[in-house]
Amino acid sequence: MGQEDIVFQEVDEQLEAEQLTRFLRQNGKWIIVGFVIFFAGLVAYVLWGEHRTRQDQAISDLYVSAGQAMAGKRWDVAEANLKKLLADHARHGYSSLARLQLARVLVETGRSGEALRQLETLVAEAGDMTPFRDAALMQAAWIAADVDVGQARSHLARISAESSFRVMALELDGVMILQEPDGGKERALAKFRQALDTRPAPPEGIRQRLLRRVERLGGPVPADQTPVNQIPARDEG
Repeated sequence: MGQEDIVFQEVDEQLEAEQLTRFLRQNGKWIIVGFVIFFAGLVAYVLWGEHRTRQDQAISDLYVSAGQAMAGKRWDVAEANLKKLLADHARHGYSSLARLQLARVLVETGRSGEALRQLETLVAEAGDMTPFRDAALMQAAWIAADVDVGQARSHLARISAESSFRVMALELDGVMILQEPDGGKERALAKFRQALDTRPAPPEGIRQRLLRRVERLGGPVPADQTPVNQIPARDEG
């Protein structure tokens, strides 16, 4: 590199340094503010993530503890944990499951009316979350079937036709028909056969129960179904 090139390079470097100095003098405080905002946001993001992790763990612990209490039939402990979860974390994903479990606890402790109110709340909250909504409607129908058949059928009618709970809804409707004074055998058989014909096919346990119901009512067992006499007898009601 010649001496002339060295001189030009030094001049360029001085100009660049002066431009950088002028830029920093004019915009330095905004650059610093930008860095502060960036790092503050990064710290807030990390802290929020840690908070959510701790919160999720606390909610999970409450739900698991409630499940363990239910398994041991310690209904008061289960109810306390589930109500705390719903009170403190009403919008969390676990809240729908917690409300379903709370309804079961209330039924087990003789408070069917409260259980139905919890399930109606879940139906309203579920919105487009069809599985939770239909699960709540199905559970509400089972509860209401013992006290108000009309209310039970109202719940069943709201279960979507494509729902995985449709089979159980048809079965329950058939059972309620059999409990009517005239004992509508043929209508009940039609409900049980309709449940057997749903697609996708019913789970094996429910399919066998439906086959037993059809056989007890004297109806023919479909040729493509497992012979009922090969299924262990059990009183299903």
